[in-house]
Amino acid sequence: MRLRLDLLLRRMRSKSEELRELRPALLAYAAQTEEDGRLRAEARVLSRAWLTDRKAVPATIASAVLDTAARYADAPTYQRLERAALASEDLRERHELLAALAKTREPKLRERALSLTLEPDLSGRDARDLIDNALWDDANRRAA
Repeated sequence: MRLRLDLLLRRMRSKSEELRELRPALLAYAAQTEEDGRLRAEARVLSRAWLTDRKAVPATIASAVLDTAARYADAPTYQRLERAALASEDLRERHELLAALAKTREPKLRERALSLTLEPDLSGRDARDLIDNALWDDANRRAA
């Protein structure tokens, strides 16, 4: 099954609520099963755009984009997301960024994400949420 990037990542012209609600789940599945890495790369680009302008990515898929970008992050992408998470004063935004970082798959970056729980600037609630999100992620459960 070939999923189109514009269906997953761009605003759809359709008014179908069911399709809009399905996009985040499709994004996560498609990024996990793709062979060429295009969707993962697109998620990294969109995450950078979101970090610059929160309106650059539709709110309905922002969490899925951040999760996908963090899950398959390279070091520069991870650094940008981590900096944004630690700097954010918006609790919801901080939660979304930390939840995304908890899903990082690259072992050294995953270790770095989990070590954030020891940061003095991170609240106990944020540290617990990060660990909870890592435990919910099949690939990171053992490391958490």
